[in-house]
Parts: sequence; structure tokens; C-alpha cells
Amino acid sequence: MYHHHRDHLGPNNARLTITLMKRNILYVCLCWLIMGCTVSYKDATSTLSPRQLDVPVGSYISLAWPSEERLYLLYAPSSKTNFHDFRIVQYDLHLSETKSINIPRQKQCDTQGGYVLQRMPNRNVAFLSNCVTLAHIITTTTSIYQLDINTNEQSLIRIYPQNELARDYSFAPDSIRYVQELGPSSIGGSKLFVLGPNGSEIQIITGFARLGSPSWSPDGMTIAFSGNETIPVNHLSLYPGIIPVPPSTVFEPYNLYLSSPEGKNVHEILSGVYNAGGLNWSPRGRRLAFFGRYAGVSGIWIFDTQEQQLARVWPESAYFDWSPDGKQFAIVDVHTQGDEEYGYLKVLDLPPQYILP
Repeated sequence: MYHHHRDHLGPNNARLTITLMKRNILYVCLCWLIMGCTVSYKDATSTLSPRQLDVPVGSYISLAWPSEERLYLLYAPSSKTNFHDFRIVQYDLHLSETKSINIPRQKQCDTQGGYVLQRMPNRNVAFLSNCVTLAHIITTTTSIYQLDINTNEQSLIRIYPQNELARDYSFAPDSIRYVQELGPSSIGGSKLFVLGPNGSEIQIITGFARLGSPSWSPDGMTIAFSGNETIPVNHLSLYPGIIPVPPSTVFEPYNLYLSSPEGKNVHEILSGVYNAGGLNWSPRGRRLAFFGRYAGVSGIWIFDTQEQQLARVWPESAYFDWSPDGKQFAIVDVHTQGDEEYGYLKVLDLPPQYILP
């Protein structure tokens, strides 16, 4: 079943959308009245049957699928303690067994948490760790680590400046450089940087009001990201005198873009995605998956960047990752029980039309 999303227009409004679709050529949209360009989509959620894997019930923050045999998840027994009680869970897909990998604790940290677990092109995984000290002044120091999936050895990649907020990231095919969202706030003011060895740090994608969730394509030629070039002006703060953030910044939908690794040739490919996140290229690099709310419905989506075709394959926004062969998704299916949130690990077989080429 195909749906076409169109914003409602009053009698005094006008809108023109011209879509040019050709293979290997990005379409161009012309929109009036700051209405975003829209794309028809296929809803496949009712035709897909996920299977649940036997992992401990708890709070799962993110996951990565770096090899055919193993899945990795950031896990805590309770959603109330996930910031300071996290560990990495390794799930063996062949043996249906789990193994807990503890994260070394830093002595100076009053609390320490982990987040944003990512597969790397070298078939290892990376994760961020936050160290919070509660002295006279609260300070936060973030580090990024690599976990060798063959030895379970953890190596430090980088320590960020004190109180710098480091968020979503994605590695280049060399597994040395990576693009990351850094900045004061995920709802405004964040920037994208390419980080490399010896502390190198180069800002890309300038001139945007906000951006984030970068994903580096497997061929190394393209970076996908979410963002907004401009945001409607609204000077009323949500928290007057505390956080001067306009409400429009919080509730404005994101657009999705592609660019070169140097931040050149920026193209918008999809607009109007609320709470967009988790941008993630398929292993072959043609399809881009993400989660968010589009055309009024939440889900995990797959966008074909060559054919400009969009499909919804999961009915809710959720953490996910592609299988190494691109034929499946691993998904954290979150359920609420009382004031607790519990995640269940599920694997979804994707139909052939979402896999090849």
C-alpha cells in the first residue's frame, strides 16, 4: 500500500513541487512557504515477521552488528540505572548465548555511563563513555573506545575536552577517521567534524542552524546527516531565564541531506522527519535507513538514494543496525512496564526489494 503525504494548504496558499527522478541523479524539489518536499512511501510493516532473540531483559541503549556471528548491545539491568551500571553484552547468533563484557571503571568518576555503540568498517565496535565528577563544579569528560571483537580488548581512541558534548558518530572505511556531532545542544548549535589521528579535527557542513546523526557511506564518498539550514524564528523560551531555546527549535522536523566528506555538494534528499536519528547506510551503500516520524507515523525507514523510494519496515522509532550482508535488521523493541522501560532484541528479515542491489 502506497501513501502520499501532502501538507494541508488553505485557500490563500500556494505550493509548487517539482520532482525530477532519474537513476543515479538526486531529485530537486522547489517548495514554497517553507513546506518541505515530500516522498511517497510503501508501508511494509504488516508483511514482516520479526523473531525475538534470547537476551537478558533490561535497558538497551544501542546496538551494533559487526560480524555474521555476533551482535553487541549496551545494556543495563534497569532503565533507572543505565547511566552508571552499563556493560556490553555480546550475543552469539550461532550458539544463542550471551556474554557480558565489563567496561573498566575510571577511579575519578563519581558516575560513568556508556552510549552510542557503533560497528566499525574493520568489524570491531566503538562506544562513547561519559565520566562525571561531582566536586565543587560538576564536570563531564567523554571518551571514545574501540572494542576488538576477537580479543575483547578495549583501546582508547580519543578523550574529548572537558564538558564537550560528543554525540552520534560514524567511521570512514579506513576505521581511523570518523565524522561526529559535537556542540552545545542536539536541538540547536551542534556542528559536524571529521576527526582523525593525532587530535585532528576539521569542521564540515557550515551554515546550518542544527545538524546531527552523521553516517559515512561504505565507499567513503558520501556523508548523510540530518539537520536544518534555517529554523523559524520564535523568541519565546521554553524555560525563560534558564534555557533560551525557541520552542520552534525543539518541535521543528529535520531534513535529511547528503554531502561529500569535505562538506561539499550538499543535497537535501528528504524533508519533514520529526525526531530523525540513527542514520545508517546499508552495507552496499545505496540505501539509507533511519528512525523518526514521517507523514504522521513513526517507524524505521529505508530510503533508496538512487530511486528516491521510501519504505517503512518497523512501526516504531527504535535502535537498529543492518546485518553485515544487508539482509536483516537487528532492532531493540522497547516496552514500558510501570515506570521502567525494557528492551527486547529482535531480528527482522528484509524482503529482497529492500536488499539488492
